[in-house]
Amino acid sequence: GLAWSAQNASARLASVVKQWEAFERREFPEQATLRGHHEADERLTDVSDSAVLRRRQFVTARLSEIGSIDPAGLTEQERLSRELLARQFAQRTRLSSLYGNLPFGSFDSDGWLALSSLGGPHTTLVILAQASRFGSRQDYENYLARLEKVPDQLRNLIKRMELAIKAGWVGPAAPMERVPDQLSGFATAAIASGPLMSPFSGLPSGVNEGAHEELRARARQVLTQKVAPAFADLKRFFE
Repeated sequence: GLAWSAQNASARLASVVKQWEAFERREFPEQATLRGHHEADERLTDVSDSAVLRRRQFVTARLSEIGSIDPAGLTEQERLSRELLARQFAQRTRLSSLYGNLPFGSFDSDGWLALSSLGGPHTTLVILAQASRFGSRQDYENYLARLEKVPDQLRNLIKRMELAIKAGWVGPAAPMERVPDQLSGFATAAIASGPLMSPFSGLPSGVNEGAHEELRARARQVLTQKVAPAFADLKRFFE
């Protein structure tokens, strides 16, 4: 009985840990890329209302699940893991509860203030341009697919910030003053000679010269015709 109970507790904790790790890779593909997981290099974090609420529900469910695991059946290391995870889930659940039914959450991607002078989608995209894997044609295709998704993401963030303002969640002026200037380089055709174009600057291994020129042309097109107009809308929102 006791041995089975301990084994059961360990297996249940391992299941929660596995679910949490899979959740992080699935829900935050940018972070997964930077950590060396490449299953979702073509995606950006879904910041729609339904995705934020889905993440809130996942954390609440895992808090309930981990709370039902008897620590007496765990090793000392497992008890520590359980305690740290339970604390994180509880903190995230408490923070999310402050928002009631509003589609805001505890993760960086889910806050009511989507960006400030300290960072936002523009800084994340620059980091991805610098740190993503570019060793094959598919890596470049993934990067282009990611850029194609930028307008949808920015539209959802503007919608969320508009909702936040209506609900009385307004950011302090000082951290926001520099945002329009920071977005300027992303909001015009100049974007095609900026950091988001940098992956196409040299001839990569695994891509011949003709294919490379085609990829460069597609990158210029998506940056100037899709990404820049979306950033121009975001810049206007802050002006």
